[in-house]
Parts: sequence; structure tokens; C-alpha cells
Amino acid sequence: MSDWGLPPEDDTTRRLRQALHDEAARVRVTDRFDQLRGAAMQDHGARRSRTPWLVAAAVVVALVVGVGYLLTLTQQGTLTSAAPAGERARDSAPGTEAARTTATTASGDAVGFATPRGDIACRMGDGEVLCFTMSATEWEQATPRQCRSISDDTASATYSYDMGGVLLTAKGAELVCGTQAPVGLVVGSGDPAVSWYDPTLHRTVDLPWGAAPVLPYGGVATTTGGQRCEVSELGVRCTDASNGAILVAHQQVALVTPGTVPVRYVVASGDAAFVSGDATVRCLMTDESAECEAVQPTYQAPPRPASCQLDWGGRIGLTAQGAAFVCAGGTLAGLAAKPDLTQWYGPAYGTDVVMDGAPQAGLGVGSS
Repeated sequence: MSDWGLPPEDDTTRRLRQALHDEAARVRVTDRFDQLRGAAMQDHGARRSRTPWLVAAAVVVALVVGVGYLLTLTQQGTLTSAAPAGERARDSAPGTEAARTTATTASGDAVGFATPRGDIACRMGDGEVLCFTMSATEWEQATPRQCRSISDDTASATYSYDMGGVLLTAKGAELVCGTQAPVGLVVGSGDPAVSWYDPTLHRTVDLPWGAAPVLPYGGVATTTGGQRCEVSELGVRCTDASNGAILVAHQQVALVTPGTVPVRYVVASGDAAFVSGDATVRCLMTDESAECEAVQPTYQAPPRPASCQLDWGGRIGLTAQGAAFVCAGGTLAGLAAKPDLTQWYGPAYGTDVVMDGAPQAGLGVGSS
């Protein structure tokens, strides 16, 4: 008989005791096996070797120890899926957060990649970054504009597009026309820009010219020439050693040349407000109208109509019926600081303009 007045332990009880000792040593759980076992047995007589209390206590201890051990493994990063990394990446569907690859960096003299949704493809190297959207984007169709053809270096009269092309060099960023998408970004093509691709770590996405390697959301690509591109669900942002930058997305593109105000082409969904980059004009746009007001107008406004008893001469509106001065009560001040009117705006790629005593969403010179 033991000191607790209990019968000798059988093999099952001994194995359970040893297992609990081992687990407790790993996760620093206090070994209270004897204490729990004794407390469970006292109410049922000294000679009962197995009772529901003993079973319940053992189960509780095992659960506590097991959960603690699993948490320890998780914190140490040792708890992993049994599926190979390449298999997990290939089974993920494009266009979802689960589609991220297991490796989130790519580097080399030249690097090419596509986004997980396959909506943007970029090639970095040879002193430039060239990114294309894979479909006619909203900002392309919103405003016809001049752009340089990347085939013959001439400017076209209007912006003819099949894919939205944006070029970043040491001279800055610009829009480019033409159909010369980075067709070399095909796995197995021999293009050095895809040499970072590892089929056991990365997945591909089908583009019009073939399967391109995917850089996941949160992924970063760098070149030895100092170029860097970051992929997010908002789009692709690339910079170079001259501090020029581009942002390419379906609803907007931003072109940043050092020493100048960023030029942005953006399409806003719903009502939107902005201020001019020089902090002299405020604007509010809706589906039905656009209204802008000058902060300190120097022009001569037309005479106030007899029907207007409010502010006059500072605000002009545009509707389907045409443009006209607006008889307005109040002001547009502060609207470009309201979150519900500036969802189009990304401060990392836009122009913060201090106006009315607060930073507001600004559109620089040349922006639309």
C-alpha cells in the first residue's frame, strides 16, 4: 500500500504518470498528479484503485498539459502543416488572400512578376521599371491624354490604350502607350527576370502571353540597381534610387518625379472631395455635379442676382445643364479631410495639402 492508502499502480496508471511527468517538464506545468489522485480517491475509500474522479482528474490534467504544449509549439513556430510548401501554394485560388506564396521576396539584376489576381505585371531592371495593367482601367478611360509610345519614342495625340502602361526611370515616372507589355515574363522562357521563380515555393498566374510568377500581397521585389516594388491589394508601388515612384492600380495611377508634385489619375466611386495642390481651390464632386470654390478669388464675379441672399461669386458649379456661379450658404472648407469623401485618396501616394488648418487630400498640378 502507498502512503495515500491506495493500491499499487497498474501499468496504465504508471504510463499516464510518466507521460504527465514528461509533458510537465516541457511546458513547466506543476506536477500535481499525486495530489489530484489522492483527493479523488479519499471520498471513495482507500482501497478503490479507479473511480470517476480519478478518470476526470486525469483527463483534466491531460487536457491542460496538452493545450499548454500545443501553445508552446505554436509560439516557437514549430507547428506546421504536413502539406509541402509548393503544394499549399499551388492549391490556393488566385484573387484571394490564401493565394499568397510561401516566399515573399524576389531579387536580382532583373526581376519580373505578376500580382496574385493577375491584373498587373511588372518588369524591373536595365535602369527602369515598366508596369502594365491587364485590362482597360478606369483611369485610362476617364481622361484622354498624351503619352509617349514605348515603341518609337514619339508622343501620340491622345491616349490609346490596350493595357495601362507606366514607366519609371531615373528621370521620373510617365505614362506610356503601345502594346509592348512585358511578354518575357513567362516561366521557362529563359528571361533572367524570372530566374527567382522556384516551383516549390511560388505559384504562377496566367497572363495573355503565358504563365508568369506571382509575387504575393505584402511581397517585395528588389534589383541590384536600387529599384524596389511592393505588392498590396491596393496595387503595386515601385521606387528607384532617384526617389521617383509609381503606383499602379485599377482605379488610379500616381506618377512621382523628384522635386515635383505627384501627378495622379484617379476614379472616385461616389461623392469625393479634394483641394488643389497650391491650396487655393476646394472642390466637391457627386454623380450629378462638380462644385469648386476659390479661397481668395481675384477675378470679378458677375453681379449678384436678386434671388440670391447667400454667398455669391466664390463658387462655380458644373451640371448637365452647363456651368454657372452658385448661390451658396456655407463653404466647402474641410470636406477634403472627411474620410467618407476621400476614400479615393492614398496618403502614401497622394499630396497632403495643409488647408483650413488641417491636412487634406490634394490633387497636384496635372492630376485628374
